[in-house]
Amino acid sequence: MTITNPDDLLAHAAAGYQSRCDAEVIAEATGLVEVEQARVRLVDRLRATTGRVGISVAGLPVIYGSVVDLGADLMIIAGVDEKVWALRSTAVIAISGLAVGLRDESSGPVIPGLTWPRYLRQLAGSGVRVHTGDGEIHVGELAGVGADFFDLNVGGAGHIGHISTIALTAVIAVQIHG
Repeated sequence: MTITNPDDLLAHAAAGYQSRCDAEVIAEATGLVEVEQARVRLVDRLRATTGRVGISVAGLPVIYGSVVDLGADLMIIAGVDEKVWALRSTAVIAISGLAVGLRDESSGPVIPGLTWPRYLRQLAGSGVRVHTGDGEIHVGELAGVGADFFDLNVGGAGHIGHISTIALTAVIAVQIHG
């Protein structure tokens, strides 16, 4: 194609220049998005999620519910069955229903503030079902919480008044049941 009109030649050159500029801007934006995406943590996506999620946890059926609170190694989920779950973040295998996006730059709650001991102390006297890494389920009333353990007053046949001390490192999930 031969362009002889000077105005057409100028328009063609401007279009070519704009196309190169657009391509450079798109490439730069793509690079920035990739860098930002690499900085996103699972807790950031959970914090940004407002709807229901499905969480697969080692040794448990999928837990469906809404995110209530998050800590460094702890997530609190209000289940669709009205039960509250405290889950160890490292036991989570997969999550469906997360918000899509990059980091939340807002000044939200300080994540490390919620810890297992702090959360469990709020539940003193409550009935709980504790799932541990060995696949056991311990049911009882939360009696006391130390720095890295808690005591569970276990009821039931043959265990009336029996106290089990459970290391926090063994806990995968705690379900509050009343």
